[in-house]
Amino acid sequence: MYAKKNREEDHNIYVKFQTCDNCIELDIAAAVGMVVGDLVATVLIGVAVYYIDSKPKATLTTGKKTPE
Repeated sequence: MYAKKNREEDHNIYVKFQTCDNCIELDIAAAVGMVVGDLVATVLIGVAVYYIDSKPKATLTTGKKTPE
């Protein structure tokens, strides 16, 4: 219950909430770990895509010589 006292009248606010049975508490270390892990995974995927795309492309040749 939150209460605010004024000169003329009192105000009360009742807050009702429920907690879930299988919830876990998220602390600062866990939140920072998730953000850092997400950034590392994103960078690794970006580097992998860059290296895969930067490989030289094979050219298709028919084996025919150009006329002289």
